[in-house]
Amino acid sequence: MDLDDTPEQAAYRAQVRTWLAEHKSHAPVLSGPGALKDEAEIVAARRAWQGKLAEAGLAGVTWPKEYGGQGLGPIEQLICNQEIAQAKVPGILDAIGVGMLGPTIIAHGADEQKARYLGPMLHGDEVWCQLFSEPAAGSDLAAVQARARQQDDGSWRLSGQKVWTTNAQFASYGLLLARTDADVPKHKGLTMFVVPMDGAGVTVRGLRQISGEAEFNEVFFDDVALDADAVVGGVGNGWGTALTTLMFERVTIGLGGEGLGYNSTRFAKAIAEDEHARRDPEVRHQLGEIASELLAVRFTGYRTLTALQKGQIPGPEAGLAKVTIVNGAIKAGDLISDVIGPDALDEDSEWAYMISFLPGLKSAGGTEEILRNTIGERVLGLPPGQGHSILRAAFQGRGGGMNLSLSDEQVFLREAARGALSRFKTIEAAREALDGNAPLPDLWPTAQEAGWPGLLIDEAHDGAGLDLFDAMLVLGECGRVLAGVPLLGHLPASAILNDSPNAFGWLGELASGKRRAAYLPVQPPGDVTDRWSTDPASGLERGAPPTAGVGGRDSDQDGRVLLNGSFAFVPDAPGASGMVGVALQDGRPVGIAVLNDSPGVEVQQVSRYDATRSLGHVSFTNSPAVLLDAPEDSLAAAWHLAQALIAAESLGSVETALDVSVAYAKERFTF
Repeated sequence: MDLDDTPEQAAYRAQVRTWLAEHKSHAPVLSGPGALKDEAEIVAARRAWQGKLAEAGLAGVTWPKEYGGQGLGPIEQLICNQEIAQAKVPGILDAIGVGMLGPTIIAHGADEQKARYLGPMLHGDEVWCQLFSEPAAGSDLAAVQARARQQDDGSWRLSGQKVWTTNAQFASYGLLLARTDADVPKHKGLTMFVVPMDGAGVTVRGLRQISGEAEFNEVFFDDVALDADAVVGGVGNGWGTALTTLMFERVTIGLGGEGLGYNSTRFAKAIAEDEHARRDPEVRHQLGEIASELLAVRFTGYRTLTALQKGQIPGPEAGLAKVTIVNGAIKAGDLISDVIGPDALDEDSEWAYMISFLPGLKSAGGTEEILRNTIGERVLGLPPGQGHSILRAAFQGRGGGMNLSLSDEQVFLREAARGALSRFKTIEAAREALDGNAPLPDLWPTAQEAGWPGLLIDEAHDGAGLDLFDAMLVLGECGRVLAGVPLLGHLPASAILNDSPNAFGWLGELASGKRRAAYLPVQPPGDVTDRWSTDPASGLERGAPPTAGVGGRDSDQDGRVLLNGSFAFVPDAPGASGMVGVALQDGRPVGIAVLNDSPGVEVQQVSRYDATRSLGHVSFTNSPAVLLDAPEDSLAAAWHLAQALIAAESLGSVETALDVSVAYAKERFTF
């Protein structure tokens, strides 16, 4: 690769440099003496400056000429960026529109859309925003839940929420990804729309950053009307359209590091001004590491430019440049703060904004975790292995090969669960319930609507016929939002009945959720104990299961027995129609089923520190029950199934707690 300008590139650089020198006085001043302070004035001034850059051919350099661009290559775009940075003037205001969304419309938009939107976008007359991320769908973009429903006349109605939306507070339009078909795998049911940001039902709320700005926003869409021609790229083709945007986004961020001022020379100059830091070997070592990382990014950028110049599409490695630039600049900011001291955070310091702004940039263009996973899997060829896949390995990886990835059906199941639960403010409800101020919402109708009661019941009995891991995916989503859906008891109970031929007649109502069951937990012999045992109500000594009958089965009652005994802390027992579990008959374990309203059955609701889980102490006094013909292996498997579901729900809760803790720790660290 020849890193020197060709004669043509040198001439273009001189042309750009000359124009910037002649027009620098018209550029808005954003820092230092005479800097603009009012946000509205800044936006207006930058709009006007973008218009001047566009008139001079310094905006949309790579856009085709028929859309107002210059039809030049990525090298010329880089030259333009370098000269703007060298002149110390702002670049274009709408880098998102011109750099990412405009190219998407050029690639996928209808001719009418190109004619209507590209010109005003290029000149800054209409600023655009990117409406992708959601509270439950950030870097996992295909999990978006904002819904667009087509009307009889071909128009659309949009409802949902987006978050971390840059420039939404003054944008005229947004490019939005919404789900238009919930009955297909998540990547296949998406559509891209042009959304007017001043439309009825659109609400924008700023998210104040530590820098003092509210550059990011959350945006709410309440039954927003969209014309039929608002679709970009075709109905159902939103994922492919979004990939174009993401490719330009990561290239823009990855190649824009030096344009943002994140270069080692600038950092070294600041540190070298301090005599003691200049001689400190540890400071020199840290600066050297930062400089080498940023230098590596520069040459990675050159490889990307070469690929673009040859007409190739950059691969996922472009995301690594973004990760490295942001982390390198954060390290540099920390080092400069250590050297300069509190003055680095002074309002007039050239470093204050960078230090406070950069942590938020870590999520732009995809979180670091997602980008690193993408690099590992698609560049380095490492196997996927995160999140629920670890659970799959634990339960399916006993011998032979294992598939660590979720199937399309499992991904859809998880995202459908996430979408169903997102309709309820379950975390807020759990907090209020813990304070004793309000009852929890009844989520069983939602479970019925989603088909969760029949997850582990065979299709022959009107169930879904899924397996343990599928049920764990649903419970994990419940735990993630602290949703007390009463499945911990119902699913193990339904699994026992599913293996009991004499109970097949009950399975239809259990699969539909018309009746709800609770599981009476009895632990089989194993590492903890050498006998079947139950949890104690207090203390550590485990109890014995109830006894079934006196001397065995009573033939006059068609397989019915009398239960005597008790269980402590039975999940979801209050409110259940019946209970299923294990009792001892002549010293051997047998499956039993009993209705909650049977004589001698008492369910006493108890409260513990988990306000989302309904628990009950259950006792039987000569209570009539049905003796099940489930094999002993099924009775033991139900215990392990229940433990796995508890683990999955707990993992979901821990994931949320960890996210909150990390966010809090980052805020504390920033201060």
